[in-house]
Amino acid sequence: MKSIKFLPFLGLLFFAISTNNIMSFSPQQMAEKVCCRLFGNEDASKDIKEKMQEAHVAFDLVTDNMPVKYINTATWFGTLLDQLDSFTWFGTWFNKESWENKTETEKKWSATHEAAHTKQKHPSKLICVTAVTLVASSLLAKVIVPNMGVKILPALITIGIAGAATGLVAIQFSKKFEQEADIAAAKKLIAQGKKDVVEHYLNQLKEISDHETSGSMWFQSIQNQIDYLQAVVN
Repeated sequence: MKSIKFLPFLGLLFFAISTNNIMSFSPQQMAEKVCCRLFGNEDASKDIKEKMQEAHVAFDLVTDNMPVKYINTATWFGTLLDQLDSFTWFGTWFNKESWENKTETEKKWSATHEAAHTKQKHPSKLICVTAVTLVASSLLAKVIVPNMGVKILPALITIGIAGAATGLVAIQFSKKFEQEADIAAAKKLIAQGKKDVVEHYLNQLKEISDHETSGSMWFQSIQNQIDYLQAVVN
């Protein structure tokens, strides 16, 4: 039974080997390579890359080698992300179909929003926050839950408590980071004389609010998004 403790380590070791000696890369390169395997490794279109490059330059970012890819919806992980237009996580991934249906104004907003995540180092911050929460909640759970050797039930309860706490913290910080990226993107676009891009997105939110107000678990409510963006525009 004690060998169970080594299973996570063995899993990580196998994954590292399967990614062509991933440990030989820098931490940033390692994270990017893992993300490409999980989320998708197909290069995004020239249009997407050009708009992302413009957004990165606007934020004074040097990201020549940062992945800009399409979400691979053929994998089980991709199906979970298929509802997203785009996201940034040691690289930026776009929903191909969604992008092709956007107007030029909507594309500009999307690219600037994603660049804002990179500028503010949100992926790294979220990893740090969730890691600290996972460790702290695991230690706390071991105090609360009687843990007799390697008995399965106490171990499962400990894992459940730690997982739930980490998930809740991740959701709250995700909402916070989405708001920060929205505000940073809005301010940057307005400073560039592109207030119309922000107003267009704001109008879209107002249209959505007519039949939906809650948003999703990872984002602020639609009304909250309207309120903080309206404050920037005003």
